[in-house]
Amino acid sequence: MRIMVFGAGAIGSLFGGLLSRNNDVTLVGRKAHVEAIRRKGLRLTGEVDDVVYPDAVCDVSEVDEELDLVLITVKAYDTEAAAEAVKRVAGEKTLVLSLQNGL
Repeated sequence: MRIMVFGAGAIGSLFGGLLSRNNDVTLVGRKAHVEAIRRKGLRLTGEVDDVVYPDAVCDVSEVDEELDLVLITVKAYDTEAAAEAVKRVAGEKTLVLSLQNGL
């Protein structure tokens, strides 16, 4: 599956990292986190102990394909802007799932 995780904070990085073990995942996050993932990968610890290397970008405009699944993992107050941003990669069959904390 081609998956985007919009919001590569704690929740997004966890889900994105786990999903990237068997899928084509792109994380969208802040510059410092994106650069760290590009340099060192994303370390998963706990039940799964692994380092994964998903694609990581700072802006949705860096992704040029229609995706199968988009996870929106931002705070509740940023959801509307996030939904608007991911429209460019969402097609008729794209599933969009919002996973939030900070309700």
